[in-house]
Amino acid sequence: MSDEAQVMSASVSLLESFRWWKQSDQDWAWFIERLSQPKTPEMEAGTALHKLLAAMEPGSFREREVDGFTFNFEEFEGTLAFGGIFEHPCSKKYGDLLVRGRADEVLGNCVTDFKLTFSSFDAEKYMESAQWKFYLDMLNKDVFRYEVFMAYAGPDSYSIRQMHSLTLYRYPELHRDCCKLAAEFSRAAIIHPEICKFRNAEQEELC
Repeated sequence: MSDEAQVMSASVSLLESFRWWKQSDQDWAWFIERLSQPKTPEMEAGTALHKLLAAMEPGSFREREVDGFTFNFEEFEGTLAFGGIFEHPCSKKYGDLLVRGRADEVLGNCVTDFKLTFSSFDAEKYMESAQWKFYLDMLNKDVFRYEVFMAYAGPDSYSIRQMHSLTLYRYPELHRDCCKLAAEFSRAAIIHPEICKFRNAEQEELC
């Protein structure tokens, strides 16, 4: 395979991890070790909740199970008007770097991402994230909404009691900020190639 058939690529989540690391006081070895860690049960539960949201129909219900995780909604405050949610694969070249992602939901001019957290809702953390900026830039949309489910771990299930919404908007320098972070990542990948995967440009899987 020729070098021309190769493309340097990174997921939106990896770029966000890289952004977070740049602002931390941790060294590069710590960062690579962190990336190589297996998913935690909380992360697996988040994946299961995404699958549940895609399959459920709007209505009132108490409990649902998916992939071995049980979610209890008996104490949920509000209405779950979800169902038929489909992920939207997307990608965009920033210089030599292909950035890849899967948006949870795209409706009109709005991109929505669903999160599951076991700690307090930290709006500032989501506002600082590069994730929403890249999705707006890649999908050419103007509005991004985080829907954050608050979960409490019980002996046999996860109790979902609240959902916090945070809406963010495109700003004039958004594309420039995405280009800047992508360029910083690309330079780091040249020095530390272990951080980035190289794949066939014509058979790129968006993940």
